[in-house]
Amino acid sequence: MLSVAMCLIAVFHLTTDRCLGSEFLIVKHFESPFGEGVGDLTYNDDGYLYATAKSLLKYGDRIYKIDPENGTYVDFFKHPSEPSNELKYITSCNGTIYVDHYPQVLNHVIYKVYPGDDVWTTFFEPENPGYGGIACDGSNLIIAEEDYLYAISLITQEETGRKKFITIDTYEGMTWDGAYLWALTTNDTLQKIDAGRIVEERALPAALKKCRGLAYDGEYFWTYVSALLSPYSQQIVKLKPVEELCPAEIIYGENSPEVAVLKYFRDAVLNKTPEGREVIKLYYELSPAIAAVLQGDETLVSGIRALVDNFLPLPMSERN
Repeated sequence: MLSVAMCLIAVFHLTTDRCLGSEFLIVKHFESPFGEGVGDLTYNDDGYLYATAKSLLKYGDRIYKIDPENGTYVDFFKHPSEPSNELKYITSCNGTIYVDHYPQVLNHVIYKVYPGDDVWTTFFEPENPGYGGIACDGSNLIIAEEDYLYAISLITQEETGRKKFITIDTYEGMTWDGAYLWALTTNDTLQKIDAGRIVEERALPAALKKCRGLAYDGEYFWTYVSALLSPYSQQIVKLKPVEELCPAEIIYGENSPEVAVLKYFRDAVLNKTPEGREVIKLYYELSPAIAAVLQGDETLVSGIRALVDNFLPLPMSERN
């Protein structure tokens, strides 16, 4: 029975060339070095993390500078004239910090801050408060506002584009990886966004609960864990994305004719009916665990390969 079930799961290949199943390895973690919860964080070209504080009582007008190598507090920057500031979302672009002032009533502003000089200037005044974070693609500041993602030119401070964005999730931070926008949802999932469309989702490790803030340093993601019951509670964590092969690719090889047949069956048969699409969805959910079992177990892989061979319409000359 187990062999048959494993055989069927192997047939149900993904609707993309790679599995959606991917994970993150926690490669570093340290407590918030400035004694307060983190609101949002970003990684700057100078090699430091910059963070806002999640506090209702104090320190809401400061940006904290953190050494990511050892997690130590380095410095802070405080707005010179508005002690009531509640700085919330933050991003870095071309060595400059942009931070979202999110007050309870009026004066919603995005500030531009030069860390080396501690100089604050008003960059942009949105008509409505942003929701979920800000990010920068190198030329534009990207802002989430209810049902839209819109871009503001770093040079002209004028809107350069707006895309209707439909999602049922609430965001707790955004960042740019050099090619795509990433957003952190309140259910601890990273969504990869291209032109206003969610093209990929990756769940954070189960031990990370109620994460807040998102940064990317060119290789790793960073976030803050706020849940009291998490083993990483009140800590900033560094995450390495790790891709996994699909089970069918482990069994037959990434570019094998068998995998090509399985993909055809997926697209031409399973994807044509609601029941088939449910099977594909189930495969999405189970493939990371199945791949983890298969990797390194040649006896199990050989047994499943022999079983699945009976179902594949391939001549012996084309089999691996």
